[in-house]
Amino acid sequence: MADPKFTVMMPLYERIVGLDEAVESVLGQTFPHFELVLADDGSRSPEIARRIAAWRRHPRVTALTLPHGGPGAALNAAAHVARGRYLCRLDSDEADVLVVGLPRNFHYGPGMGTNPILMSLAIGGQLTRCWNALREGCVVIAAAVGDGWFNPHWFPSYEETYAALQRYTSASDFLSSNDAAAIVALTRGGKTARVLSALRPRVPIFGVTDRPEVAKRLTLPWGVVPVLTDLSGDISAAATRISENLVASGAIEKGSVLVVVSVTPDLARGPSNFVKVERV
Repeated sequence: MADPKFTVMMPLYERIVGLDEAVESVLGQTFPHFELVLADDGSRSPEIARRIAAWRRHPRVTALTLPHGGPGAALNAAAHVARGRYLCRLDSDEADVLVVGLPRNFHYGPGMGTNPILMSLAIGGQLTRCWNALREGCVVIAAAVGDGWFNPHWFPSYEETYAALQRYTSASDFLSSNDAAAIVALTRGGKTARVLSALRPRVPIFGVTDRPEVAKRLTLPWGVVPVLTDLSGDISAAATRISENLVASGAIEKGSVLVVVSVTPDLARGPSNFVKVERV
């Protein structure tokens, strides 16, 4: 493997809980130019030894087994063997850095990997996938060429969505403005609605799911109104139908602007991952 751009250094000592998630949050990156240096500070656990032996076979992993000397000594040992230009520290229980590489050719079509809206969705999908392993205030590094196009034939709302978002510095700013009346989160497992709830938006979040047990759980997150409905077939068409039903039921006023979000953690093929701003 060529010399990586980033070296992620992870000191660990006698910790099992969260270890797999932290390591997988690094190895699961789509950005290829990194290495992971595991520095075991003299752990006596056979389970840790077994896992280190397995990770050592990964082409991007260098695993060090050291005498116990404390986290500083473990980090110094990791830095000594690091080959990357940039060094990042990652604790074994929570992740500080998420590195995402965005390809130019995506399964939505040539060049769509660097469409600014799909770039946001890809980053959001990775954040959702790694959410339980990320530390609050973590750093997200996203590398992309940035020369994509909107493909208005397939995604007619994306250019308008992009233009609307340029007036704000963050999603939370947009959701706190008078431009958005509500968020419609299409979520089969509930995580998309829960992540949006953490932003504490001014507007309500309609957590739309087709699973009764998920609808019950969505009564708990802040600001989420659960909606149980059929999500079979084309998910984008279902989003339009749901928006129209919200107007018909009086939940929102006709002419309101909605933010409609659907993110599948594994970024499956098809129109299942999108964000759009639409007036109903």
